[in-house]
Amino acid sequence: MKNGTDRVFGHPGLYLGLMFLVISAQLFWWLLFFAEIRFALVHVQDERDRILEMALNGDPGLVAPPYIRLENGRYTVDREVVEARRHERDRNVVMIIAEASFFLAVFGAVSIILVKLYRSERQLAKEQELFLNSFTHELKTPLAAIKLNLQTLKKRPDHAATPELVEGSLREVEILNRRISEILLGGELSSEQSNEKNGAGEGTAFFPILERTIGELHSLIKERNAVITVGWLPPITGRLRSLLPSGSQIPEALVEKVVVDRSGIVQDNLLTLQTLEENPLALEPRELGSVIGELITNALIYSGELARLRILLRQKGRRMQLFFVDNGPGIPYVERKNIFRPMVRLQRQSGFVPGTGMGLANVRALLLRRAGSIRLLPSPEGARFLVEISIKKSTSGAGHEA
Repeated sequence: MKNGTDRVFGHPGLYLGLMFLVISAQLFWWLLFFAEIRFALVHVQDERDRILEMALNGDPGLVAPPYIRLENGRYTVDREVVEARRHERDRNVVMIIAEASFFLAVFGAVSIILVKLYRSERQLAKEQELFLNSFTHELKTPLAAIKLNLQTLKKRPDHAATPELVEGSLREVEILNRRISEILLGGELSSEQSNEKNGAGEGTAFFPILERTIGELHSLIKERNAVITVGWLPPITGRLRSLLPSGSQIPEALVEKVVVDRSGIVQDNLLTLQTLEENPLALEPRELGSVIGELITNALIYSGELARLRILLRQKGRRMQLFFVDNGPGIPYVERKNIFRPMVRLQRQSGFVPGTGMGLANVRALLLRRAGSIRLLPSPEGARFLVEISIKKSTSGAGHEA
C-alpha cells in the first residue's frame, strides 16, 4: 500500500532521474557556450595579431609589442607566445570538462544514495506493517482460543473435557505471555541501559535451563513429533574427560562428531539429563532460557512434521559453543543477512509462520550485551546456528537456576 508521500510526489527515483538529465543538459549547454565564447575570443585574438603584423610590416616606424619579433625582415608573433596561448586554451577546456564531470559524479552518487535510503525506508515501513499485522494475529489467536474454551465452560460447566479445556487455555496464556515477553525484551535490549555489558550474577547452568525450556515447549514438541538430541563435541582445548561427570563412559559416536550422547528422550519427547559437572554460563537464567527457547522454537516451526534437532556442545577455552542443527529446509542465501534484523520473519512454502519476527534479533542483542555471539553457519541442508557464551568464573564451581 502506498503512503501519502507516494501519492502526492510519486517515486523520488523518477524525480532524481529527471533532475539528473536536466542538470546534465544544462552543463552540456554551458560547455558549448563557453567553448563558443572561447573560440570567438581566439578568433578575435588571431585576427588582431594578423592586423598588427600587417601594420608593422607596412610601416617600419611603428613600435612592435614585446610578443612580436622581427624574423627574416618580417614581424611575426613569437612562437612561444602562440604555443603558450594554445596550451592555456587546452587547459581551460580540460578544467571545465573535469569540473563538470566531478559535479555529475557527485550528483549521481548522491542520487543513488537517496534512492537507496528511500528504498530502505519503504522496506522498513513494510516490515513494520507486517510486524504489526503479525503481532496482532499472534495476540488474537490465543485470545480467541481462550474465549472459545471459556464460552464452552460457561455453557456446560460439567463438560467431560473440562480439564483439557483448562489445560488448553493455560497453554494459550503461556503462548500469549511468551509473545508479549519477546516484544518487551526487544524494547529492553534496544534501550541505552541494556547496551551495558553487565555481569550475569553467579552464572547459570545450561542443562537445568534446557530441561525446563523443553518442558515449557512440551505442546509444540508433541505436535511436531520432534526428537531432540543433545551431545558433546570434542573440546578444542583441555581434556574431554574434564567435561564429563565422574564415572562416565564415552560411547560410540552417534551422529557426525558427537562422541558423548546425552539424548535421554523419554515419553512425549520430554528431555531428562543427568547432572553434569559444568561451569556456569555468563547469562541470567531468563536470558539463557530465551536463547535456548527461541532457537528450539524456530527449528521446530520451520522443520515441520518429524522435526529433528541436535544440540551439540563444545568447550573452547573459557567459552562454551552451542550448535543448533535441524533438518528443516534451511535459510535461503539471499535472506541470511537479514535474519538477525528486528521484525524480519522468513516464510515457508507451507504458508503462514507464527511469530513476531523479534526472536533472533533479541537473541543476538542479548548475547552481544553479555560478550557472546550467534551466527549462521553454512549448511548443505537445514539450518545450523552457532552460539558462543562465556563461561562464568565462579569460586563455587556451580551455577544456579531460577
